Amino acid sequence: MLEAPKVHFIQLKSVSVENIGILDTLEPHQQLAIVDAGCTGSDKLLAEARYRIYDKIRWIVLSDENTRTADDQENAVFRLTSGLPITGSSEIYYFVKAKSDETLIKDVYRRSMMTELQSSMVGIWRNGTIEDKRSAPSVVSRRRNLQNLPIKTTLVYTNNYTLSHFDDLETTEIDTLPRVSYHILQTLFGYYLNATLEKRYASSWGYPNGSTGIWSGMCGDLIYRRSEVAGSCMLITQSRLFLVDYLKMPIPMKVQFIFKAPNLSTTRNIFRMPFDFGVWICLLGLIVITGTIFAVVRGVLIFNKKSIKSKHMELLDAAFDILAITAQQGSLIEAKSSAQRILIFVSLAGLMFFEVSFSAKIISLIQAPSERINSIPRLLESSLELGADGQPYNQFYFSELFAYQGFTSQIYRRISNTFNDVEKCYLRELQFIHSDIGYLSVQRNFTLREHFNVGLMRMLEVGVYAKQYRMMVTEKPTCTKGIMFRPLDLVDTKFAMKIAACGVAVATCVLLVEIAVGKYTLWKTPLLVYTE
Repeated sequence: MLEAPKVHFIQLKSVSVENIGILDTLEPHQQLAIVDAGCTGSDKLLAEARYRIYDKIRWIVLSDENTRTADDQENAVFRLTSGLPITGSSEIYYFVKAKSDETLIKDVYRRSMMTELQSSMVGIWRNGTIEDKRSAPSVVSRRRNLQNLPIKTTLVYTNNYTLSHFDDLETTEIDTLPRVSYHILQTLFGYYLNATLEKRYASSWGYPNGSTGIWSGMCGDLIYRRSEVAGSCMLITQSRLFLVDYLKMPIPMKVQFIFKAPNLSTTRNIFRMPFDFGVWICLLGLIVITGTIFAVVRGVLIFNKKSIKSKHMELLDAAFDILAITAQQGSLIEAKSSAQRILIFVSLAGLMFFEVSFSAKIISLIQAPSERINSIPRLLESSLELGADGQPYNQFYFSELFAYQGFTSQIYRRISNTFNDVEKCYLRELQFIHSDIGYLSVQRNFTLREHFNVGLMRMLEVGVYAKQYRMMVTEKPTCTKGIMFRPLDLVDTKFAMKIAACGVAVATCVLLVEIAVGKYTLWKTPLLVYTE
């Protein structure tokens, strides 16, 4: 003690233990509290310590010097600590003078508050040295055998089917996470702690009532001390964080939107995508320049022909001839010179390569899935219908344009049985809940919390947890890379149909205008009457 960096001597008078800051440091496991049972107020100090008796702080109780025999010394310690919450994780040591040259070092604990106090040998102090008698350095490891101690545990179910199928592996897509958690705890209880899982059931994880603030479900059982352990993993939320204690081992519980990526034509205009924007600009410029050259060549031919009427209309027809050539429909005007023939041939040959490249790219784009839906807002803005995993969880509905939200394991189990290998490559995930990890939890200040922490870590190290998880949880299915060739849909030709519809509408409007202008001109023209 005297060599420690900080030593605090406390004389307890009217000051509450709550005001002694040394007992609530950030590293309480480094604190050793020595209490002299012969001092007045020692029993009050230990009583006010409450959960500090079993939570990390180590205690040494010095028995009353007035007692003479070893039994008297031990009984004095037992009387002092009988009403305290001393359990399997408590570290309370005391000394018993056995012989003149040796002192026994013992600890006192109980398995639960319903059982009697008992002691175990820690070491023998002899000739200035200590002979270690512990079976393991960790107090939790030494006392992990709870001798079939019943521990109340609340199990969550959302489907009545689960009530009779917690212990088997049938239809694991129903209540997957509650059943995975139960199997992990069952292994922990049976093979590590030797405890009895006393079951309680709740139909929800537990949420506070908006008006009364009373918690329901599994959280309510922990908060109101109807249960000691939560039998299903749950997310860490701000409201739960200060009401229950979470254990250290996380369990993945992904809640995501899962959907089959729609065709690219559903979300984008595939007719604009084959070429880069710069290529489209250059192509448009080429069409304008070529049309101008067509008009110039045609103008040279008709310049000296005075009998030709409406020369400007012929020039305009020659310029618009490039549109038919661009669409690979041939020339609409008859070539009158070698220059025209060469120009038409070069234009047809050159623009043909653009069309071939365009058509090849369009074919690949029609078969490609869309990557545009990569966030929740874009999913909401898309044409996909959205569905949520309700109760019971085993109802699934898919279609080509559908996004389903729920626990990924349950959805992937159905997808594995219904989708082919290529379709599985089109699956996409969008995270719905920011935390995708659940934790097992226990009652606040649970006396056996460290037993559960150590046991779960041990299961994780030796692979028991991974085995239990793989037996119940279905991961994202593997797929075979490939392309699903399919016929064109209306959505694929939507842009082309819009262009055709706009063209027909414009042509109809122009026709109506021409008819109206013609009738107006006829009405304005005076009627001439010829007489002989």
